[in-house]
Amino acid sequence: MTYWDELLLDIDHKRQIQEQMEESNGKNDSFSQEDWDRGVQEGRIELPDQVIEFDEHWLLGERVSFRLPRLLLPVPRGLAATEYGMSGNDQHLFRDKGRQVLFGLKCTTQALAMEQVEPYQDALLRQLQSLKSDMQIMETTMLEADGLQVGCCESLFQLPTGYGYQVLFMTSLEERLLLGSFQFPLEEAELWQPLSAAMIRALRLK
Repeated sequence: MTYWDELLLDIDHKRQIQEQMEESNGKNDSFSQEDWDRGVQEGRIELPDQVIEFDEHWLLGERVSFRLPRLLLPVPRGLAATEYGMSGNDQHLFRDKGRQVLFGLKCTTQALAMEQVEPYQDALLRQLQSLKSDMQIMETTMLEADGLQVGCCESLFQLPTGYGYQVLFMTSLEERLLLGSFQFPLEEAELWQPLSAAMIRALRLK
């Protein structure tokens, strides 16, 4: 198979995934971005098949406020270190009971001013694409959250049993890089893609 054959296959595969996403999102056509945002802020979203309730969490030494669904539970630091390689006080990990949905948040030592968020996101994505050949970037945006500049990137990655979807976001916290992500199976993107974006827009810094 030539380079161009592989490129065309990659483009066609990405198109199929996007069509699948659009078809799934069509099931929530009655829910606008404002509806998702309001539900997260008010602490309750009522969908046809379930009700999602939220709690506010003050994380990273009570410097960051995040509203998370109650079905996401904090992973103890020892378990996060052994199972996910996450250690240290400047990070948090949450997951659901089925271990299908993950939320991680970390304040790094990387210096980053607010006006550097967008160019840093561009550089980071180029680096990730060179290191992870199986990762497909689906969308990149800049979001507004309480006056913050938040870079957001959605990507698709290979799992042993299918595909996973990741919503990666970054901003500046006290002149340092604040990095977070939501990860979930592609089959759950109908719910978790718009929900993740709404939770990111509800991000607040103390």
